[in-house]
Amino acid sequence: MTKKEKQHIWKLIANENRREIIMLLAESSKRVIELEKCLNLSQSSISQHLKRLKAVGLVGVEQRSKTKVFMLLPEKIREVLSDLQLAQNPQKG
Repeated sequence: MTKKEKQHIWKLIANENRREIIMLLAESSKRVIELEKCLNLSQSSISQHLKRLKAVGLVGVEQRSKTKVFMLLPEKIREVLSDLQLAQNPQKG
C-alpha cells in the first residue's frame, strides 16, 4: 500500500460515522437496514459511507437473495492496524 493510499484510508476512518460502521461490522456482518437501526443516519448516508469503505477494501459485500450484506475484510483491517502499530513504535519498522 502506498503512502497516499494509507493517508486516504486514515482520512476515511477519521470520520466518526465510518468508525461506528466499522465497529458494528466488527461484531458481525450486517445489512444496511440493520446498521440504520444502530446509527442515527439514513439508509442513503450509510450506503455512501459503505461505498467509500468498500472502495478502499475495508468492507466487502455479499449478495444474499434480494439483499446485500456488508462485512469487514480482515486482510485490509490487519494491514491498517499494522500501520498503526508501526506509527506507535517506529523503531520496529
